[in-house]
Amino acid sequence: MPIKLAIIPQNRSGMSHAQLREYLERHHGPLCLAHPDVSGPFQRYIHHYVDETFPFPDGYTPLERGAVTLISFADMAGLVASKQSTAYIEVVGPDEDNFRDEAGSQALMVDENVIIDGIEAETHKAFVLREVAGDPKAFAAEHAARLHDVIKTGAIPKPDRLVINSAASDKVTCDFNQFDEISFANREDLRAFLGAIAAANDSSGGKPVDNLIVCNTVIFK
Repeated sequence: MPIKLAIIPQNRSGMSHAQLREYLERHHGPLCLAHPDVSGPFQRYIHHYVDETFPFPDGYTPLERGAVTLISFADMAGLVASKQSTAYIEVVGPDEDNFRDEAGSQALMVDENVIIDGIEAETHKAFVLREVAGDPKAFAAEHAARLHDVIKTGAIPKPDRLVINSAASDKVTCDFNQFDEISFANREDLRAFLGAIAAANDSSGGKPVDNLIVCNTVIFK
């Protein structure tokens, strides 16, 4: 069964968002790809680097992180093989300490609920993070219905790609168990859509919008 791993590192102490991007894009990403035992099982490997200039709409709290990494695997066996490879244990894993502090870094395995299955280009993307009480997959179905209603009005731009990601297990050790993944080629269209989500949730009694990260997307694989 396909699985996706979302990783949100806590910048290493003293490292700016720009420095984090430089390290991830120029060193760590290529390092992963240079070791087939690590990256061979990757179906998708995408870095997202925070856009500090993005004008946040009302209703959102920016999460002070510098990056989000998404890695997709065909199944759990591929993820385990990557993490247990000698190259990961001896080279790639230790390199993570050069850009992130383990304390505060978060990772979550998720299942995808694809609302708009467009081609993912190097574009602007928002991650809206939530901690959902109860079953996050049940909330995802309700939230998806609200998003469909917003999109059908035609009053706002349609995302290039829209996915609701819910925790694949109830054993969650980070601060969120669900997140929207919203891609637009134009960041002003993205801002308009985020405003519409906040309004839809407010009017329907749905869970309020939580933390937000807005990034530029770089596709490695």
